[in-house]
Amino acid sequence: MVPSNASWITVSTANVLIILPQHLNIAGQLSLKTKNAKVILKGGWSGELLDIGTSNSEIMIEGKVDAVSSVRLKTTNGAIKVLGTCSISNGPMDAATSNGQIIVKKMLTQSSVSLVTSNAKVIADAVYAKNLDIKTSNGGIEVKHSSSDGKISLVTSNAKVSAFVASATNVQVQARTSHGEIRLDMVRVP
Repeated sequence: MVPSNASWITVSTANVLIILPQHLNIAGQLSLKTKNAKVILKGGWSGELLDIGTSNSEIMIEGKVDAVSSVRLKTTNGAIKVLGTCSISNGPMDAATSNGQIIVKKMLTQSSVSLVTSNAKVIADAVYAKNLDIKTSNGGIEVKHSSSDGKISLVTSNAKVSAFVASATNVQVQARTSHGEIRLDMVRVP
């Protein structure tokens, strides 16, 4: 049981699964770190800053995340899956892995979203951010819906880039691949 007045929670271990089964509401930072094991946030989280890291395994967020300043997700050789809505009031969302796909269902922030991997696909169902930066290699990029009033950068190699962008301003979009099709559908919204 986590005390209701906790302002900072850090869990650090190795070779042990970290799973939070219910929603956690804390004023400060939640930091979950392990190696060679999954980190699963089932019930969601609300607070200042969320920092999750592992290696050789995946990070999965199933519940709703409400952050004030930032969300950082980092692993290697594993997927990052944000399956619930992730909202950040005034800070960035950074997700980085290698050799694992990144899946984001719904991301909302007034700042930037960075999704970086290699040798795997990046799929973003809905991203609403000032700036969006997606990088991978040897894997496709699929952005089903995005809204931005800043810059969108979609860069891969040896794979397809597909994105739908809605914007009320003159958003700058860069899409690049070395071997693959690029499809951009852009809509101006009032």
